[in-house]
Amino acid sequence: MKNRKLIKYILYSVAAICIAVSVAGCATLQPGPQFTQLDPIPAGKSVVYFYRPFFLMGSANLPSIHHNGEKVLWGLPSETYWKYYIDPGTHTFQTKALLVKTTSTTIVNKKAGEAYYLKVEYRFGVPFSFDLNLKNEVTAQVEMRDCYYVKE
Repeated sequence: MKNRKLIKYILYSVAAICIAVSVAGCATLQPGPQFTQLDPIPAGKSVVYFYRPFFLMGSANLPSIHHNGEKVLWGLPSETYWKYYIDPGTHTFQTKALLVKTTSTTIVNKKAGEAYYLKVEYRFGVPFSFDLNLKNEVTAQVEMRDCYYVKE
C-alpha cells in the first residue's frame, strides 16, 4: 500500500513539474505576427522560409538552424516560421538540438528572387531528429497559416 502511494506521489510530482516547465516556456516566447502572406524579396537575394507546424511529439524541443555550419537561429519553436535571406549559390542548412540527430539539406540557388520552403518535421527513431523537407509554395503557405513569426 505504501509503495502505491509513493509511486502515485512521484507521478503527480513529475506531472506538476512538467506542466510548470511547459507554462514557463510558453510565457517566455513572444512570437511575432501570424503568417498571412509572403513578403517581398530584396533585390539580389532569395529567401528561405523555415516553418514548423504543430506536432505533439517533439514540440518541447527547440531545434536550432545552421547555415553552412554557422548557427543563424537559436531555436524554432512549434507553430512558428522564420525567413532567412540568401545570396545565389549553394547553401547547406542543418537542424541541431541536444540529444537529437543532426540532419541537413542543401539548396542550390541559381538566381536571385527565388523562394524556398523548408518544413522542420519531427522524425521518430533512436535518436529522433528534426528533418528539413523542401516543400512547394502552395503546400507551404497552407501549412504556415497557423504559424507565427519567430523574432530573433
